[in-house]
Amino acid sequence: AFETARENEHFDEIYGMRYGIEGLLKEDLIDLRRQPASLWPRLRTTPGAALGSCRYKLKNDDPEHILALFQRYQIHDMLYLGGNDSAETSHRLAQAAQQQGYDLRVVSVPKTIDNDLPYTDHCPGYG
Repeated sequence: AFETARENEHFDEIYGMRYGIEGLLKEDLIDLRRQPASLWPRLRTTPGAALGSCRYKLKNDDPEHILALFQRYQIHDMLYLGGNDSAETSHRLAQAAQQQGYDLRVVSVPKTIDNDLPYTDHCPGYG
């Protein structure tokens, strides 16, 4: 996804959230375009989440706070990898953006060892 986005002129910045949605709430973002080119081939063979991960369920006021951050950083596209909680987070953010009239495209990418996400055949991470 990063390589495709990097080659697309639609994306000026490509941010990574360190430690998932918790990192976003703390504004712990890195501009992936500014990372050395030598990093990307190494990540293809690195297990786990290179940016860190979290287990966090959004609190009631989190979607509004996140949308304010998206507006500040001019973020209109989001990929979020994970299981059930991550899919719920993606859904809640998409709903909040729609309610506020904010132009946001959210893609929930299934990745869970449990292989328990509905509407998917298999999830990466499932052995």
